[in-house]
Amino acid sequence: MSDAFLKKYQGRDEVFRAMFIPAEGRRHAAYEIVEMTPQGTAAAVARVRLYETVIGEPGPLGGQPRTIRMVRKGSRWLLDGWD
Repeated sequence: MSDAFLKKYQGRDEVFRAMFIPAEGRRHAAYEIVEMTPQGTAAAVARVRLYETVIGEPGPLGGQPRTIRMVRKGSRWLLDGWD
């Protein structure tokens, strides 16, 4: 995660957790990068689908669409925004 992303959510732990921790009884199952659009050489916007499962129940096949912004720092891509 980029410094700007962490600073944006500093002191807002409940919002930060809601982004990354699934609801009670659910598990992260997979993600799919649907589209990735470069924004110059040091940034990109990606549309992804997140798939979760409910333990003991069949899950939907569609996944939840999300848009993430990433910035490049050296050889790594860091999360910079989450919509």
